[in-house]
Amino acid sequence: MGFWSREVRRQAARVLDLREDERLLIIGGGTGMELEHLPVWVGGDGVDLSGGMLERAHWRRAELGMHNLDLRMMDARTLDFPDEGFEAVYLPLILTVVEDGGRVFAEAARVAARKGGHLPPR
Repeated sequence: MGFWSREVRRQAARVLDLREDERLLIIGGGTGMELEHLPVWVGGDGVDLSGGMLERAHWRRAELGMHNLDLRMMDARTLDFPDEGFEAVYLPLILTVVEDGGRVFAEAARVAARKGGHLPPR
């Protein structure tokens, strides 16, 4: 599973095709396993419902030197972000484990509505 998960995360990060002026939201980032596949300069936010998972993500983010990415505890079904706040939203495998995937996806679309915003693939 480790190799498969790493490869899926690598491919998903590549599909994001981020630019340095874009803000990214990572929904359900868990321990931050996807961070190593993102550019170190990436800016935006990452959220997860688990404080324990976020502790590990904070450590991983610091180790990678990703200073422009804020990580916080939040329920993906009710994101505390304004409409149209991000150019890209990344949902790393979260829809397979949440109770209401449709609601999570609707929230992702709401905050990704900034002009040119996208949910991969483009």
